[in-house]
Amino acid sequence: MSIVFSDRESTSPIASNTKGLYGVIAYSVARRTNEIGVRMALGVQPADLMRTILGESIVLVLIGFAAGLPAALACGQLVPAPIVTPPMNIGRTPRQ
Repeated sequence: MSIVFSDRESTSPIASNTKGLYGVIAYSVARRTNEIGVRMALGVQPADLMRTILGESIVLVLIGFAAGLPAALACGQLVPAPIVTPPMNIGRTPRQ
């Protein structure tokens, strides 16, 4: 018996986190629609407004990374390594 990690196991959490981050940003922008409209009416450049929104998003990503990485490393130390012996014929074809 051997354990093989595929791309699905590594991309699934990334996709889930991306959807979550999108949801938080979309909620934040939807909640601030009136404020964004007032700023646009007062003459704020669209690039400055975009920079503000993306700046807040980057802060959220950095906070999540700063909290998630140590938590993941700590949890990795708590979980024991699987006891698996790889098959002895790795890379060889069985004889017939």
